[in-house]
Amino acid sequence: MDYSSANILIIAGEASGDRHAARLVARMHAKRPALRFWGIGGTMLAGEGVECVADAARMNVIGFIEVVKHYRFFQSVFNSVLALARERRPALAILVDYPGFNLRMARALHREGIRVVYYIAPQAWAWKEGRVRSLRENVDDLIVAFPFEVEYFGRGGINAHFFGHPLVDQFAELSPGVGEAADERSAIAYLPGSRPEEIARHMPVLRDVMLRMGDGYRHVIPLASTIRRELILPYLEGISFSLVSSAYESLAGAGAALVKSGTSTLEATLLGVPFAAFYRTSWGSYQIARRLIKVAHVAMPNVLAGRGIVREFVQDDMQPGAMATELQRLLSDAAYRAGVAEGLAEVTRMLGSPGAAERIASYIVETYLQ
Repeated sequence: MDYSSANILIIAGEASGDRHAARLVARMHAKRPALRFWGIGGTMLAGEGVECVADAARMNVIGFIEVVKHYRFFQSVFNSVLALARERRPALAILVDYPGFNLRMARALHREGIRVVYYIAPQAWAWKEGRVRSLRENVDDLIVAFPFEVEYFGRGGINAHFFGHPLVDQFAELSPGVGEAADERSAIAYLPGSRPEEIARHMPVLRDVMLRMGDGYRHVIPLASTIRRELILPYLEGISFSLVSSAYESLAGAGAALVKSGTSTLEATLLGVPFAAFYRTSWGSYQIARRLIKVAHVAMPNVLAGRGIVREFVQDDMQPGAMATELQRLLSDAAYRAGVAEGLAEVTRMLGSPGAAERIASYIVETYLQ
């Protein structure tokens, strides 16, 4: 292959995928400096020199009803990227998470004869099991984030690969003491999400929790790059708070946390911070989801452990009084706190060792770019 002309399409449609994809691009560039990457990404991928033809911040929509409202925009982006792929004929497409969009893109690229590596598999084991067939038919390689997924997708006829969870890399780079959170009992972290609609649904409840906990605690909230300060500040009037730039920064010094269900629950797990998970979506989206979801838990540490390590407050159960009571228990009940911490340490061991991005980059380069 002439590496001077090789180009790679990469698509990461939301914040966590942007981070993981950027780390992978950096490792691949180190091995093949002439590779040119383009596609959909945010500030992290752009920082690695990726030509972002669409901004991941504008793709950051969640929920069935919400996605339908933005259908025309998503279809326009899809058509534009596919047209460029037909023109540029990338040597490979790397699709990162973001299944609603990326599975459609995988099918379209497969029809064009473009090879596809899917990185961070859709959680078909939780819902939408039909996605297994789509992966089997349209994806050349599947790289999963959890070890149990190798067997799960194997049963569906897919040869999946686990190289470790990308968050382990991220936290190992930030701090050599991953899993050894500063036990500052006076600080509480609140992680409301990285999408505007999540802020609107979660922050009114979190505000009430902060007021119940009182000024005796330092209330710390990360401000995602996809969220403007003025969107969150009105909820914090009359509260002594700190806004920080990342989930890591908010969690690293916290004694306990309330964490939106999603990637952030694994971030809290890796830092060993006792927490409770929460989530609220629109009524319509929740009614659809509750009929489709096949797992008993929504927080990933609970899913991985197969039991309720951390409390979950979902939809109508997201009540400020109950959530404040759980925070008090996590902060003051030594035996309860130790039990949660032990469960989080168990899950951390399941996520593998640092170096996942390096191992994945080596695999992709050696398999597809020789």
